[in-house]
Amino acid sequence: MGYDGIAIFVAHSDALRDDSIPKRLKGRISLQALRQVLLDPSTALDGARVKLYWPNDNVTANLLRDFLFDSDTDKVLFEQRRREEQRPTQSAFLEPERMYEQMLGDFETNAQTDKEDFIGIGFNRISQMMGQCSVYPLALVDGGRTHHLFTQADSPIDQTTDLCGDKGTYWVNHRLFEAESYPLAYEMAVVYHRPAEVELCQRYERGCAKGQLLADKLL
Repeated sequence: MGYDGIAIFVAHSDALRDDSIPKRLKGRISLQALRQVLLDPSTALDGARVKLYWPNDNVTANLLRDFLFDSDTDKVLFEQRRREEQRPTQSAFLEPERMYEQMLGDFETNAQTDKEDFIGIGFNRISQMMGQCSVYPLALVDGGRTHHLFTQADSPIDQTTDLCGDKGTYWVNHRLFEAESYPLAYEMAVVYHRPAEVELCQRYERGCAKGQLLADKLL
C-alpha cells in the first residue's frame, strides 16, 4: 500500500535564530488550533495574527477540509475563508515552490521591518514538499499524542534541525503511516486501463502491458 498525506508548515529560516517560527511554536500545532485558524481569521497563535498560504490545488484543500471538519457548517466556513482569500487584495493561491519562497520572504521582510507580528501557516501534500528547506513541517498534536512527520536517525526532527544543511539525512516517518496514526494521511492506488474484452486488450497490447508493468514495479 502506498501513502501520502498533508503537511502543515511554517517558514523555516536559520534554526538557531531566536525569532524563528518553528522555535516559537515549539515545532508543533494541535489539530484544535489548526481548525480554529482555518475557520476564524481573528484567531491568534502565540499572540500573533495568522496568515494562511493556500496551495494552487483544490484537491489538496478539499482533502484537508474533509480530514479536519465533520459538520457541514464548518465545511462551509472553510470554503468561505478560502474564497475570501482568492480575491486579488488577499493572498493568492500559489504553486508549491512559489508558496515556500513567499512564506520565507514574507517572514524575512517582516523580521527586518518589524511591521507586524504574524505567523504564516501553509499546507501541501507531503510528496510535493519533500526535499526543500524553506518551510518547516509542524508536528501535529491530537488526543494527547504528538505525530512527528520527519525523523532523522530514528529520532524526530525538531525546531533546531538544520533542514538545509542536513538535507538527505531526514525522511518521512513511515511508522506513522504503517500504524495509520497520522491524522492527515491517505492511501494511494495505481489505476490503469484494463479492457474487459480480451480482443480489445490484444488490439492495444502495448498500452495494456505498460499499465500492468507499472503496477508490478510499484508493488
